Amino acid sequence: INAFVHCYVAVRGIATLYDLSDDICRHERVEDFERLGLGPLVRHPLIVHYFEPSGDTVTTFKIKTENIVSYLSDYLYTYHDKEVLVGDFLSFVAKKRKVSSPQQLCIRIQNL
Repeated sequence: INAFVHCYVAVRGIATLYDLSDDICRHERVEDFERLGLGPLVRHPLIVHYFEPSGDTVTTFKIKTENIVSYLSDYLYTYHDKEVLVGDFLSFVAKKRKVSSPQQLCIRIQNL
């Protein structure tokens, strides 16, 4: 699982924990991550390192990379004259998804 997570985030400019979870399950041929017996995905050390979920996060927030790209389009339309800063963009997405902090979304953006 560790190698899969490292590779996954290395090759994706934008990654969501929800997509990663789906891809791990598909790769390992299990229905859900818990069946692997490794504990909650949001507490896995590499997930904490790469996705920085908030301390109160207990489940994977259901948001896909394609949703992030759509929100990026909305953001660029709304703030067309502003440089895109990852933190500002994630706050924009958090507001759209009605969560209190971007960390609850478990999104990793390396570059836009």
